[in-house]
Amino acid sequence: MVPGKARAVTGYAQREGIRLAGSFAYSNGTEDVPLLKAVGHPRPLNPEPGLVDVAHVRGWPIVRLEPPHRGFGLVPALRTGWALTALGTSVWLGAGVGLLNRSRQAGASVGAGAGSDIALALGGVTVKVTGEQNLWSDRPAVFMFNHQSSLDMLVLGDLLRRDFTGVAKKELARDPRFAPIGWLADIAYIDRGNTQKAKQALQPAVSKLRRGTSIAIAPEGTRSPTPKPGPFKKGGFHIAIQAGMPIVPVVIRNTGELMWRNSFWLHPGTVDVAVLEPVPTSGWTATDLDHHVAYVRQCFLHALDNWPGDASGSSGDHPPGDGR
Repeated sequence: MVPGKARAVTGYAQREGIRLAGSFAYSNGTEDVPLLKAVGHPRPLNPEPGLVDVAHVRGWPIVRLEPPHRGFGLVPALRTGWALTALGTSVWLGAGVGLLNRSRQAGASVGAGAGSDIALALGGVTVKVTGEQNLWSDRPAVFMFNHQSSLDMLVLGDLLRRDFTGVAKKELARDPRFAPIGWLADIAYIDRGNTQKAKQALQPAVSKLRRGTSIAIAPEGTRSPTPKPGPFKKGGFHIAIQAGMPIVPVVIRNTGELMWRNSFWLHPGTVDVAVLEPVPTSGWTATDLDHHVAYVRQCFLHALDNWPGDASGSSGDHPPGDGR
């Protein structure tokens, strides 16, 4: 006999023509095992011990969520202060190195790499990376990352280390957490309200790529309020096509939990990063760009849903139908 919840869902799916094989179900209790068995994508969510055992036997991926750290506290305030102080000091040190070497990029490598390392350490943040070899296998490149938190900037600095810059909305030029590195790294700021200016601002990024400097860009254009990436804009794709460089998807999870979207406070924890294989852009044109944008976004969704290295996840392979 099928328990009531599973029977109700099955009946509803039949009436509405919903394909349960492609559907998700979430539960934290063993009483919902029949429901989880009825769908193609069962997700035990913060499961009790009994459901953990069932999930391990059946190979179901377990999702564990912690409430976001939004509130003010003395320890988060101190950690945030230490991290910002260390970052600011590293930026000034990087500026000095840049002046001595007459190279802003040399200074940026010191400020972004070392500064991010120290700031993350003082903030109690550990970065766990899968696919690290893809950060260096095909540079320069356009590194695209899903954006959920100001903490993403420190994570990118820690990952990319040197010879990179970024494209960002002009509002970030006034953000004290971002502006110092933005100045040192010679960020190309875009006025998203003026299409013509935005197109002009892309040219320095294209030139930097051709001269060997990688570009880091959030294709969503702004921070997402949820872990799921929002719609992707095309600016970064146009940069990659014009420069003839590959796109490297950098999939980040947990930064929104450690530093909430509109919060100034940094909390300790682990940030997971999956660096996927470079996606070549040779042969791409503006006419088929929508297809390629959709594919790259699907790479992010696939990685977030099947995290590389998880028991039930993928090994980092691209999703079917990559179109490359």
